[in-house]
Amino acid sequence: MRVSYLFIVAVISSLLLCLTSCSESKLAPIASETPLTPMVKVAEGALVDLLVEEHPVTNAQFRNFVISSPSWARSQAADVLVGENYLQHWLGDFEYPEGSANSPVTNVSWFAAREYARWAGRRLATQDEWELLALASETVADGSQEKRYQQTILDWYQRQIPEIPTAVRLGEPNYYQLFDMHGLIWEWVDDFNKPSPLMAEYGRTSDVTKLFCGDIEIGDSDPNDVASFRLSFRNSFVANQTYPNIGFRCVADEYVADCCQPLEPSSATAALPNESIYLTDGLWRDQSGGARALSDFVGQVVVAVMIFTHCEHACPRTILDLKEIEKEIPSEQLGKVRWLLISMDSERDTPEVLQAYAETNNLDTSRWTLLHGDDFAVRGIAAALGVRYKKGTKGNFAHSNIITTLDSAGRIAHQLVGLGAESSPTVAAIKAECSR
Repeated sequence: MRVSYLFIVAVISSLLLCLTSCSESKLAPIASETPLTPMVKVAEGALVDLLVEEHPVTNAQFRNFVISSPSWARSQAADVLVGENYLQHWLGDFEYPEGSANSPVTNVSWFAAREYARWAGRRLATQDEWELLALASETVADGSQEKRYQQTILDWYQRQIPEIPTAVRLGEPNYYQLFDMHGLIWEWVDDFNKPSPLMAEYGRTSDVTKLFCGDIEIGDSDPNDVASFRLSFRNSFVANQTYPNIGFRCVADEYVADCCQPLEPSSATAALPNESIYLTDGLWRDQSGGARALSDFVGQVVVAVMIFTHCEHACPRTILDLKEIEKEIPSEQLGKVRWLLISMDSERDTPEVLQAYAETNNLDTSRWTLLHGDDFAVRGIAAALGVRYKKGTKGNFAHSNIITTLDSAGRIAHQLVGLGAESSPTVAAIKAECSR
């Protein structure tokens, strides 16, 4: 099934409008009896043994998470993580509309969805995992050739979605016994911020080469098929923003019985302003192998870039740009500036590799810090910085080229987009922050 570009534009406009009223659930409460959704194990195919929640997370289930971890309540969650419309359809911090206990929770940010998954001992599906699961019709694992099934999906894309969706599990499950993969809501995936093939195809940027490394191809799928449309649509999302038609479900690689421990901010991050990207903290090590937290950089003006050491194109040029910017900072201010290189390559860029990279590039580690994080940490900081990246088949990455200046509390003060871009605004931003 192929979709025209004009149709895609129309659908995106339609999906972002949610104007009709909600329908009441006819089912007895599902989620109030258990904090988590039952999981189905995929028994065949490329995702064999993957555990998948049989339906999207509901309002009642998300309420259990918020009660357990009050820092994610509507009135408490940090702006950098949730945005102003977080849980806007709820009546308060812990109260959802009457009759919507079994409706999928929506108006939740990507950050909130993945924190729920972490609380549950689970994770968000990758884009590829979700698409394989969603490919199934009611009878076969690959329903792409079933015209009726494909048309049903396309018809749903063109409908206005209720402000509060109907309950889960009212329709028929698909081949994997999963409910509501289509027809109810859209769902967050872990790597929603991969580069989209449609960005290049339809000119969403004036010059794609300014935004993505030349190591791998960006467009690896047909920009006219339904799956590519979904990739493009998700690629328009912002990690801390919420949408009335987007929720989520979790997956897991193995069952975790001991779950649902409260997730509360550390004392170091609790004092940070709501706009600080340091609130996205994860597990980090620097080039010396020492454990680090993003909050370690509080009090310094930070110039941050995401790289990977095997890059032969954009990243070396970015390092040169940073060195040129460094030369423009007065000596009396240099001591206030930290140059931060964050690797997106969790597998290959170990601390030892980062140390060698610093030596090869003559980076003074008294002023430059190189960070290695796990996939969870890397995806989180990339989302906060607006960096999109995608790993290719040879292990290299297509990625945004963005130099971010952070103030002393970790708030974004300025961003420079593109290789070789005019750096004077960044220099001015660094000097201004150092003078505060």
